[in-house]
Amino acid sequence: MGSGLPCIKPQSPKIFLFISALTFIGFIAANHCCYAESPPSKGAQIEYITPDGQFSSVTATHLLPHASAAEFIDNDTVSCILREGETTFIIELPKNSPRDRFTFLNENAAACGELRIAVSNSPLPVNSSKWTQVDGIVPFAHKRLFKLSMLGVSLPRSILILANSRNAVLT
Repeated sequence: MGSGLPCIKPQSPKIFLFISALTFIGFIAANHCCYAESPPSKGAQIEYITPDGQFSSVTATHLLPHASAAEFIDNDTVSCILREGETTFIIELPKNSPRDRFTFLNENAAACGELRIAVSNSPLPVNSSKWTQVDGIVPFAHKRLFKLSMLGVSLPRSILILANSRNAVLT
């Protein structure tokens, strides 16, 4: 059955395999280079001391389901139930988080009191004099959402929040 047409061997499978191999090698090389330059970022972490003196720690990547008084909503939002007395929060921000804002969500709408906010470029103990005060004392009454602006503060790595609250007496 000679039609006079030359027999053409399909090269598509070989070309496809060659291009796939190059793409795979390129992906591995690109991923390795990026990983070497920027190791995986550590998630946000919060350490807090409740009014009864209990110390706890929560990370954004290892959340405890409703077992703690504070939890992360996302990398720049912490939610907690402010109880009567002083609660201390030390929040360590991940390297890739936005540094111009932070949100603090109080789940106890009856709480009244004041917040003191400070920042640092390095991890510090609570009683260190190296904390930089932000916004002074912030009084609150029946307030749930605190949006803390970090504009004008040089790239904070840690945030210290001292919440001194009392439950409102309804008459």
